[in-house]
Amino acid sequence: MKNPKVACVIMVAAIILSVIIGGHRSLSAEAAKVEDIFYNGVAGDGFGVNRELSYRVGLANNMVTVAKRYLPADDPDIKAVLDACSAIEKAKKTTDKVAANRKLQSACSDLYERLGKVDLNEKDSRYRENLMTDLNSSNDIISRDGYNQKAEQFNTELKRFPANIIGRITGIKAFALGR
Repeated sequence: MKNPKVACVIMVAAIILSVIIGGHRSLSAEAAKVEDIFYNGVAGDGFGVNRELSYRVGLANNMVTVAKRYLPADDPDIKAVLDACSAIEKAKKTTDKVAANRKLQSACSDLYERLGKVDLNEKDSRYRENLMTDLNSSNDIISRDGYNQKAEQFNTELKRFPANIIGRITGIKAFALGR
């Protein structure tokens, strides 16, 4: 090239582009590791947050079964639980699953309280208590899962330079924590 200014601009552009592409590849690889932990657990044994969410959906559906014995099927509290269950099952992104789990916890708590004001038979009353205990315990398991630590580490790294700029440019987002 005969024009050194043009050559310098091209070289700077190539360096910037290579930093963005390389940074994106590195961030994407780390994000994939965090996502894998969400689904498969820290040990890779399948005991990740996603498995616990499936368990919680089952518990919530059992609470709905009890509720339908005493409340109309179209009751708003029942619908809220079913909607939250559906949102967890349909969510594709970990962030959406975590947000739907928060809605599920709230909806189940509301339904639990509502059922507490209804004259349940003894068996259903005990079952209601056990289901809520299991839901709370399961939520605690999620909050303590190793996914949260890995997601927090990734999110911290994503806030630092140059990852913060590369993330914004390439669309890499922080992970929601299950706490």
